[in-house]
Amino acid sequence: MKAKLKRTKADVERIVIISDIHFPYHDPIALTTALSFIKAQKPHTVIMNGDVVDHFAISKYCNESERVTGEFEVEVALAKSFFKDLRKLVGPDATIIWNEGNHEVRLKQYIMANAPALAGLECLTMEGLYELDEYGIIYNHARNRGAFINLGGVNIGHFDVVSKHSAYTAKNLVDAHHTSIVQGHTHRLGVHYKTTLNGTVKGVEGGCLCSTEPSYLDTCNWQQGLVLMERERGNDRYNITEVPIIEGKILLGGIRYE
Repeated sequence: MKAKLKRTKADVERIVIISDIHFPYHDPIALTTALSFIKAQKPHTVIMNGDVVDHFAISKYCNESERVTGEFEVEVALAKSFFKDLRKLVGPDATIIWNEGNHEVRLKQYIMANAPALAGLECLTMEGLYELDEYGIIYNHARNRGAFINLGGVNIGHFDVVSKHSAYTAKNLVDAHHTSIVQGHTHRLGVHYKTTLNGTVKGVEGGCLCSTEPSYLDTCNWQQGLVLMERERGNDRYNITEVPIIEGKILLGGIRYE
């Protein structure tokens, strides 16, 4: 008996997940390639999965001798310029969500440590400082140690957890939460599957879009990339694909993005 082949066009929502840009320590080539990919995919949703900005100048790791006048202002301007470009690429109807990461939290920590009386000012919140209303960006605050959003049974977040090797963080999160996850924070690419009595789940580490040659490390096991998720409307069927950026280029589905 011959098998009957069937191919059906699915009604899917496309979601692109980018993380760990770390303005002003971003990689301009990797970031431009990511934007090229986003433009082609025409996603319904873009999730910026934490550490979009670095906030080094206001971090506890930056001493007074390292602080440069105007550095923080440049970082804010770079991020806002990126938000403007991103909104233009995806159009007015796409949803853009910014998950809070540990580097974004540095703003709140700095204000509370140095000027707690200013903590209530809207202009000194992430939403106010980065004028997110202007770009139609939804800011998702962390409830505890890393913000996440659940889409169709997949937890997409910047969990404050990192392991030494690629995919180990994804494995640990899948084991802890018993659900599929997409994790930022590690600056690595990695995939881990686990089948349980309730079905198969998948953990993905989404890479980064920052420089992979930071000044404070001689070598680092980081990989650049992003994540494409397709979610079928009407049910929780989904597919999560890690998308590596190798030497500034993406190769996927017979198309090269650069």
